[in-house]
Amino acid sequence: MTTPPSIPDEESHATELRRRWAQSENAPFLVELRSALTAGTGDWRAMVRSWTQPWGTDNDLGGIPLAGANLSGLDLSGVHLGYA
Repeated sequence: MTTPPSIPDEESHATELRRRWAQSENAPFLVELRSALTAGTGDWRAMVRSWTQPWGTDNDLGGIPLAGANLSGLDLSGVHLGYA
């Protein structure tokens, strides 16, 4: 009898993406980034690029809490927003 191939646990991946934004040391940056995104002002991509987190790239916002944020008119082409 063989074991079936392991199936990636989507829930743990989503949890990990969300956890990185929930860390207390990241809270001030998250507030600033959400403000830049919702106001549509400033270079939020440069903000994320300059951030010292290893996953801080201008196209990876996976797991970011954006519930209730109005992002209409914002160019998010190429941005990873999985589990946001």
